[in-house]
Amino acid sequence: MIFVTVGTHEQQFDRLIKKVDEISAKNKHEFIVQLGYSNYKPKNIKKTYKFIPYDETLNIIKNSDIIITHCGIGTVLSCIRYKKPIIVVPRQRRFNEHTNDHQMQLAKVLENDKKAICIYDINYLERAIKSVKKLKIKSYKQGNIVQKILKFIDNLGD
Repeated sequence: MIFVTVGTHEQQFDRLIKKVDEISAKNKHEFIVQLGYSNYKPKNIKKTYKFIPYDETLNIIKNSDIIITHCGIGTVLSCIRYKKPIIVVPRQRRFNEHTNDHQMQLAKVLENDKKAICIYDINYLERAIKSVKKLKIKSYKQGNIVQKILKFIDNLGD
């Protein structure tokens, strides 16, 4: 099962939902998609939800083979906690998906630490789905992630 989540940010993430819908039409995996405020209505995906309660989200993450997510720190940390293969598609300001590009910056940190496959061009998503299982996720050491997040936040003003 592939779980796709776009979080609760109030801007659309149609770019990701459209691509996942297209991929799901020719993919054998079951997809569960949390749509958030996206406007695009999937045609091929059977299980879609606007929002999913937190405890249910954690349960879906635990039972998923792959997670495709925006670069929201809560979702990413949950995926790392359960050592799930993660594909991060950061929301981008230029597509009116967020007010700034902080998700792009955080994605670079995750990519450098080999915690996720990060997709900056949506056309590479299908290839990432095929290769993400090779990624061996290791949890951050206690405190290490907090230091990285604080450093990341400190650098946002630069």
